[in-house]
Amino acid sequence: MLGWTPLGLAWSAPADVAGGAIGLGPVRLALSVVVLVGALVTWGALLRGALENPLGATPGPAAPGDTGMGWFGRLPATPAGAVAARSITSWRRDPRYLSSVALMLLLPLGLLLPPLSGGSSLWSLAMAPAAGFLLGWSTHNDIAYDGTAFWMHVAAGVSGRADRLGRLTPTGMAASVLLPAYASLGCALTGRWALWPALFGIGLGFLLTGFGVASVMSALRPYPVPGPDENPFGAPPGSSALTVVVQALAGTTVFLMNLPLMGAGIGSYLGRVWMGWLCLGLAVTLGSAAVLLGTWWGARIYERRTPELLAELSRIS
Repeated sequence: MLGWTPLGLAWSAPADVAGGAIGLGPVRLALSVVVLVGALVTWGALLRGALENPLGATPGPAAPGDTGMGWFGRLPATPAGAVAARSITSWRRDPRYLSSVALMLLLPLGLLLPPLSGGSSLWSLAMAPAAGFLLGWSTHNDIAYDGTAFWMHVAAGVSGRADRLGRLTPTGMAASVLLPAYASLGCALTGRWALWPALFGIGLGFLLTGFGVASVMSALRPYPVPGPDENPFGAPPGSSALTVVVQALAGTTVFLMNLPLMGAGIGSYLGRVWMGWLCLGLAVTLGSAAVLLGTWWGARIYERRTPELLAELSRIS
């Protein structure tokens, strides 16, 4: 399985030759060279862009209607729009967010390894649910990444509702593309297009309930995260236990809330097509309710604990 991945191509080539697969070994070796060259070219382009354009400004003439304010000029001039623009900008530039984006993209795609290596293609059916879970759950500690910069929200008097909704915008935009794409890819690989409503429904359910849980958890108990100039995959000293507890609580809550959807999805997989549409309907209904309740509850916690949140973020940053 791993022999056809970028990590295993070069190491599998000698084994193929030793095992008598004379033609397969050079193919893997050539592919490993292509992957290496592609990685070096990509790295060089990213490094050159970071050095020549560290602030992410677009060189050349401005596009019509471009005010030079980036996402702040594209989104509505409202408190929620400002929070959304700042969140999108952070997801594009902050290495800590970029590492999360890479994981959320690569982990669902890892389910393609079994079918690509000759194994069962049924693993690909889990891509949309996995992406929905990761995208929805990913914002459960979003406020901690602000650190002491959270004082701007306090000084500007940003309402809890505007803060909660604005922070969901980047992952919501990503999900609008990834969830239908992953559901379609899973159906295409297995040939079971009747499962599309169930796959998309489970992914949407995980996403929306994750948004609701995250809106509450990020305001209720932020935990330490790496600083802007630290290893994005590291963990601050003494934070491991709290991190595990909060992540486990948020993840388990999202999973339990989606048990009805997964039951309907299993029924669709067993041949009851109508249960796939039931799953999608439940996802829209229960997910919307979870977002509304979660953002309302999270907004109340945010507004009640704003001074305490700033003090906590100052202490853990």
